[in-house]
Amino acid sequence: TIMISDNIIWSLPKDNYKIIILANDLSPVVLDTPLNEPREYSVNLDFEEPLFNESYNYLSQWDIISGDWSIHGDTLRSQSGSLYDNNADWEIITNTGIDVVAGDSLIIEISLRYELEWEKDHYYMIYVTENGMDTLLDLTGGNYEFITQYVPLVIPQGQSGGNLQLSLQSDYNLNYRGVEMDRIVIYNSGQYT
Repeated sequence: TIMISDNIIWSLPKDNYKIIILANDLSPVVLDTPLNEPREYSVNLDFEEPLFNESYNYLSQWDIISGDWSIHGDTLRSQSGSLYDNNADWEIITNTGIDVVAGDSLIIEISLRYELEWEKDHYYMIYVTENGMDTLLDLTGGNYEFITQYVPLVIPQGQSGGNLQLSLQSDYNLNYRGVEMDRIVIYNSGQYT
């Protein structure tokens, strides 16, 4: 996280960067950009008005498609036990559509921790519409300290509404602690040029 004043200038080596701009009470902006030449961005942060906000007191905003998803305290876990099962193909999906239209630019903020068999087991966050599915996040391996991810989503032309689906897929070897989430928020993204 970088604190921003009116103007800043970075001097960074050529590479691909993901720059996340945050400010209190304002919607975040995520810039996925290759820096292979000097670039200048003008960023406008909007007032924070979440389109979806889940802190996992209950599963009232979700339908379990498959698996053993459960609430522990105020977190959602991929299983009720301490380890997930072999050969899991577990899914949970929001039960109301997200109120968006084609061209909307969103940011999904998710706070989670995970421990999965590296390159064998995966956690996915998927945006589902009647026209198809877009994988927004694919995690494997482990980070069992809570982290916050900021995932950009632009609603494709010809689509409106949609649901967020979470999925845990495992092979038939080892069992790990799975995924634990304590917050998902969807915002309209701030704008940049």
